[in-house]
Amino acid sequence: MSIQIAIRNLIAHKFSSIIVGTIISFGTFLLVIGLALTDSVNQSMERTITSSLGGNLQVYSADAKDKLSLYGDGFMGTPEYGEMLSFGKVRSVIEAVPEVKAMVPMGSSNVIVSNDGNELDACINELRDVVDSGQNDLRQELITKIESIIADREEEIIRGKEVAGDVE
Repeated sequence: MSIQIAIRNLIAHKFSSIIVGTIISFGTFLLVIGLALTDSVNQSMERTITSSLGGNLQVYSADAKDKLSLYGDGFMGTPEYGEMLSFGKVRSVIEAVPEVKAMVPMGSSNVIVSNDGNELDACINELRDVVDSGQNDLRQELITKIESIIADREEEIIRGKEVAGDVE
C-alpha cells in the first residue's frame, strides 16, 4: 500500500522529483569526489613526512621539558627534548625489532662555529708546520691523528649509504 502511494506521488510530481533526485545525486557525487581527494592528499602527506622527516616512530628523553614536535615550536627557539646519555642501549633495543628497517638519530640545537677550515684541515696545516720546522717527534702523532680522522669520515659515509638505502 505504501509503495503504491509513493509511486503515485512520483508520477504526479515528476518535475519536482527529478529536481530533488538531481540535487541529491549531485551532492552525493561531490561528497564522494571530495572525500577521495582529501584521502589522497592525506596519504601523500603522511608518506612524504614519514619517509623524509619524522619516520614512523620518534623516541626522546623522558626528562624532556617540551612536547615533541616535528617542526619545532614555531618561535625560532630550540625546544628542549632532553638528552639521551646512553643512546647505544636505546639503539640496540629499537634495532632488535624486526619491523625496523633503519634508525636515524637526530638532534636539535643551534650552534655557530667559526674557524679556519675543519679539523682535518687544521691537522694537515699543523703537520705542514711541523715538517717545515723539522720537529720529527710530533710528525708521526699528527699522521696518526689525520689517519684516524679520515677513517671516521669513511665510516660516516658507509653508515650514510646504509641508512639511505638506494644511494642513486
